[in-house]
Amino acid sequence: MKRFAIVVLALSLVLGTVGCLAPIPNTTAPSIPQNQTPATTTPKEPLDTGWLPPQPQTEAPILPSIADVVAKVYPSVVAINTEVVTMDIFRTPLTQKGAGSGWIIDKDGIIVTNNHVVEGAKKVTVELSDGRTFEANPNNIHTDALTDLAVIKIDATDLPAASVGDSTKLRVGDWVVALGNPLGE
Repeated sequence: MKRFAIVVLALSLVLGTVGCLAPIPNTTAPSIPQNQTPATTTPKEPLDTGWLPPQPQTEAPILPSIADVVAKVYPSVVAINTEVVTMDIFRTPLTQKGAGSGWIIDKDGIIVTNNHVVEGAKKVTVELSDGRTFEANPNNIHTDALTDLAVIKIDATDLPAASVGDSTKLRVGDWVVALGNPLGE
């Protein structure tokens, strides 16, 4: 057994040494004969030597003000707070709070929001921009998960409803402003 181990050791040393002496392949680029010059490519069009990089602007471009739009629409934006009952890992009921945004589309208390804002909520509270708060009756919350749309009716009248424009008059490049209160503040 000892003799077998020595033979294996000797063979591995011999093979390792032979492997180190193996020739290394030539990986250098082929040389160009001395009587030839390397091919060069000339640009088809000369560079414009008079080109200068654009100069930085000293003033920022003037953007249109959205203050008038905000002032007109802000009163119709509402904060929506929800409470959803879920189960923890021990199957104990746990109330989670959520928040979203919506807008009043009818002065008699019809509000539009997203389905994901009110989905599964046991309690939905709507807070107006003037601070008034209304709890929505679950029977007055209508949702469509496919379009992520929800309509809430609260018991209030003479609310500041947002006017709805004509989206067919919009063009690519027009300014669009999204107003909301998604953080419940």
